[in-house]
Amino acid sequence: VEGLAGLRGGLPGALRIVNNSNLLSLHGLEGVGNVGRAFGNSICIFDNGALLSVEGLAGLRGGLPGALRIVNNSNLLSLHGLEGVGNVGRAFGNSICIFDNGALLSVEGLAG
Repeated sequence: VEGLAGLRGGLPGALRIVNNSNLLSLHGLEGVGNVGRAFGNSICIFDNGALLSVEGLAGLRGGLPGALRIVNNSNLLSLHGLEGVGNVGRAFGNSICIFDNGALLSVEGLAG
């Protein structure tokens, strides 16, 4: 997503990164300071088998109006990059859903 490096500020809707089998990182999204919500979710990172890092989201600050969902990213090593997220909304009764990320050893990046 390095081609998005010029993107700055907030996104009015959700950030969805889904089914990108060769995506290694989210570098290029560092300029995104906040995200909105769509269908109850603010950030959805699903089915990105090669994704190693979400550090490209290090520019996020404050709360998420919707849920945070990180699902089925088999090589994701950490959640560092999400430290700036202060609180999380909810979708369908859930605020944070993190599952089926086989290489993930810690959620320390959510320590904010």
